[in-house]
Amino acid sequence: MPKKAMNDLLKRRMSAAQQASELQISDEAYEKLYREAPPAANTCIRDIPLDKLSPFFTADIGFKPYTPEQLRAFADQLNEEGLMVRIIVRPIAGGDSFEILAGHNRTSAARLAGWTEIPAEIVEADDARAIVIATSTNLIQRQNLSIIERGKAYKALLDAKNRHGQWYIDTNETFGENRQKFRQLQCTTDHAGSWHPIEPYTQSHVL
Repeated sequence: MPKKAMNDLLKRRMSAAQQASELQISDEAYEKLYREAPPAANTCIRDIPLDKLSPFFTADIGFKPYTPEQLRAFADQLNEEGLMVRIIVRPIAGGDSFEILAGHNRTSAARLAGWTEIPAEIVEADDARAIVIATSTNLIQRQNLSIIERGKAYKALLDAKNRHGQWYIDTNETFGENRQKFRQLQCTTDHAGSWHPIEPYTQSHVL
């Protein structure tokens, strides 16, 4: 097999694995948070016009976008290699637009690259699952997130969980964070005035 064909095959396989891992990560996180599997829902894959996409608006998850320099580099990569991992979206009720759950930087880079459409995986997700997808994919894959960004993401997860009447998170480590890091996140977001814990800190609160 020629080298180029082999490289293309490896890229396709890597892309498929990465795509599967994004939803797998979010589903595993959902099960840890809610102690049950996410509701079964249909998914479909198709190209979506960029003007039909809206940024995630269900909750303030606090992730900063890439810098202009990073986006330009990403746009160049898209034009050279194509999109490795589809974005994840859900339909917006009452129209033909979609809310981005994972892939804001991919979408911005695609616009900068001059694309008019972007490959997407469309999922049916309630607000709880949408928040888990939007936060978990970033928390796992973006290792350079600030403590404020992580704190806001955890707050969004806790708020969503509390709205469902579930007050405890019964795991010692989630998203690669240990108890010391969680305590730092709690203190930081408390100081910023955006997170006021409803219970004293205990091991059962570790996310």
